[in-house]
Amino acid sequence: ESAAIGGSCTFADFAQCGFTQNTTASSLQWKTYTGSDTQVRTTPIPFDHTTGTNRGSYAYIDLEDQGENLNGRLYSPMYT
Repeated sequence: ESAAIGGSCTFADFAQCGFTQNTTASSLQWKTYTGSDTQVRTTPIPFDHTTGTNRGSYAYIDLEDQGENLNGRLYSPMYT
């Protein structure tokens, strides 16, 4: 179990914030993107709730050309 981290973090700092993927147990891989991208989502994200703009970052799994019954696990540290 990892120690709790104080403060906050964003998906713009994905690796620096301690987010990790379980590549052994996960079939799919998480990616990060900044801004609005209609290719990533059917419905574009209108704004980032943290920044209040359309320039925020988020994590997603690209499901195009993927099979069924797959999983993608994203772990974060405990924030206090």
